[in-house]
Amino acid sequence: MQFLLTRFLRNHKFLMVHLSGTTYLVDVGFGANSPTHPIPIPIPSSSQSIRAQVPSSGPPTPDPSLDSHSQSQSYEYTAPNIGSQHLRVSYGPIPDSSVPAPTSNVQYASAFRPKDLYTYSIRHTPTSLWIPCYCFTLTEFLPVDYEMMSYFTSTNRKSWFTTMVVCGKMVMSEPGEGEEEEEIVGDVTLFKDSVKRRVNGKSEVLATLESEEERVKALREFIEVDLDDEEVRGIGGMVSELL
Repeated sequence: MQFLLTRFLRNHKFLMVHLSGTTYLVDVGFGANSPTHPIPIPIPSSSQSIRAQVPSSGPPTPDPSLDSHSQSQSYEYTAPNIGSQHLRVSYGPIPDSSVPAPTSNVQYASAFRPKDLYTYSIRHTPTSLWIPCYCFTLTEFLPVDYEMMSYFTSTNRKSWFTTMVVCGKMVMSEPGEGEEEEEIVGDVTLFKDSVKRRVNGKSEVLATLESEEERVKALREFIEVDLDDEEVRGIGGMVSELL
């Protein structure tokens, strides 16, 4: 998986779950913008169309109205996500994947033409612009592949994880009369020196932090993460430390 605007960099992990003839994207590790339900993904080689729809109840289901060729060329899945946020998975070329090929050499152009990719995007309101988050292919990755990705994201200065502190948790609704279960309605996120709460599309700043001591307390109070003494000392001397 690669984030858009970072050419050929693969630095995110999610699951592809195969169930009853349909493949689903399951991603619980993308913070406040994670999809809250499995997303059906079309497989171009399938003989059955897998255009996704969101039924009134139950998990997403395939739509058999299109053949697999037309489906793989025009796939787009949209659905409500958290609060007023919506998600989208589309299939097609992205700007970063453009590979110029001379038109005079048909064989070369066919071999090196840009490849279509799946793109996961979100928008925070029904009228706001879509924000592309990451793109991916159907290539399977093994544990050794993720070891290298993890090493990069935790050590390379091009990775923002090495310069910024981020931690968050989801906000659940309180079941009311007639409701069977809780739903995710927002999130609380600590990012760098601030803590924000977003519920149903509305954001508020809960705290502005000026020191590591305040950030440790904020993690405990707002995110329910309690660091031990060794973990507290671990940020000392790093560029992400609040002084």
